Amino acid sequence: MSQADRMLNLHLELLSHSLNRSNLHSGSGALAASLIIFMACLGFPQEGSAHRQHLSWSTIEWNEQAKVLEITHRVHAHDASAWLTAQSNAEVDITDIEQQARFALYCAERFKIQHSQNWQEPELLGAELKGNFLLTYQQLSLTAAPASLFFETTILMDLFDDQEHVVNTVSASGTKSLSFNMQNTYQGVQL
Repeated sequence: MSQADRMLNLHLELLSHSLNRSNLHSGSGALAASLIIFMACLGFPQEGSAHRQHLSWSTIEWNEQAKVLEITHRVHAHDASAWLTAQSNAEVDITDIEQQARFALYCAERFKIQHSQNWQEPELLGAELKGNFLLTYQQLSLTAAPASLFFETTILMDLFDDQEHVVNTVSASGTKSLSFNMQNTYQGVQL
């Protein structure tokens, strides 16, 4: 049973208990109780009709020892599979390593980093399926920790109009988050 179903059952149970205490069991009270329960059901969509938000995110973290920016992109496996299927016009198996590599290349093309006013080309390391997510990995070698970075990302925005992408940049001063969508594909952060 999903969390939404459990919440609906709890609300209906509380409503029923409340109605029993109010003696609404006879005549128009029963009709009122039925209407209240019906209206409560309308307010809680069933699991099958729920729309999962299209959200992906990247984590950018400075590795002082290796002098690299470690970049991890996390995309829901269903969304990655949908993009791959749309590109090949055939159903795709997301567990196939070649398909994961194809999606990793796509992410590398759709995620850009600007450092010291120059666009950088992070090295693509690979991809792996972890649970419901496809993770792709990149790294960018730098001589020192960056003071600021700018990002341009359009990952999956060519497939989903409501796609959002969050970039979390982790540094010694903490984590800073930026949110990207089709109207906002370029932003920067001071570290």
